[in-house]
Amino acid sequence: MTTNDNSQRSSVADLVTETVVACPMCGNSALTAWRAGCADSTGIPVRLDYSRCEGCGCRVLSQRVSESAVGGFYGHSYAPYSDDAGARAPGLVGDGGGGGPLQAALARTYRPTAETLPLRVLDFGCGSATFVNTAREIGWQTCAADFSEDGLRGAREAGHDVRLVDDSFWSWLSTERFDVVRLSHVIEHLYRPSEQVSALLRSLNPGGVLHIITPDPRGPACMLARRRSNFFQLVHVTLVPSASLTALANRLGASSITVVPETIIKDVWRSWLLMTGRVDSYEGAPEVPRSTLARIALRLMVAGLAKLGRNDRYHAFITR
Repeated sequence: MTTNDNSQRSSVADLVTETVVACPMCGNSALTAWRAGCADSTGIPVRLDYSRCEGCGCRVLSQRVSESAVGGFYGHSYAPYSDDAGARAPGLVGDGGGGGPLQAALARTYRPTAETLPLRVLDFGCGSATFVNTAREIGWQTCAADFSEDGLRGAREAGHDVRLVDDSFWSWLSTERFDVVRLSHVIEHLYRPSEQVSALLRSLNPGGVLHIITPDPRGPACMLARRRSNFFQLVHVTLVPSASLTALANRLGASSITVVPETIIKDVWRSWLLMTGRVDSYEGAPEVPRSTLARIALRLMVAGLAKLGRNDRYHAFITR
């Protein structure tokens, strides 16, 4: 990946924005200033203002590119379009593996038995073929969906069922059924998250799981880096804390929701690099410090904040 690929993006000079007057998650119009003048962590030369929804706590981009134009601001090097971007295999997500709560939840969701096969999984907003390739290897019937042909290319070439997310996608989805629908770092990009999550939840078989992985704006990367968090991006229109997603799942009639934090150092480290001016873009920046001592210190800090409920990422397992 390159560190900055603005040559593949729409010109910022042509940027046309729309003002957000209500929270995309809950519809509340009580939005108060949260962070102003934030730098885009992918290197796009814009300043971003985020508001906080007083209803559900979402952090909402106050001025955003229109949904029809935002696709032009994803460069070909944007992380999800690369097979080395961390779209990791089922059951293997986390900072060091082991048998913790996250690995246990992933194993329950993605490790089928001979009695339960075949099962069907939709990777919504796939970005690459990495996840669906591994899922197919362990017995899943796979479908990959993305908003661009760039995001679908790898899955198409690997022979998976692929679907472009356009207006016709939602009509198609209404007739399909899945056992798991996965959104890995997708919900923060959605312009109509409440409506779209509702449609995805309805596509599940009874007892099926909607698995959502997303940044938590209450975590150390946003808390400590202030205006230079690696989560602040022109394409991150809504940062969704777990309480907001839990409230949405309850409104949609989900039978249960389990939230499991993912405690890693990558996000706060990259945010520190951005904050101190050591890098201009998180793309291609190192995920961990080179120094062993620095890695230990950072892990201790992140572990301490995790005990206070401050994690940079979380996984929500929503059961229909």
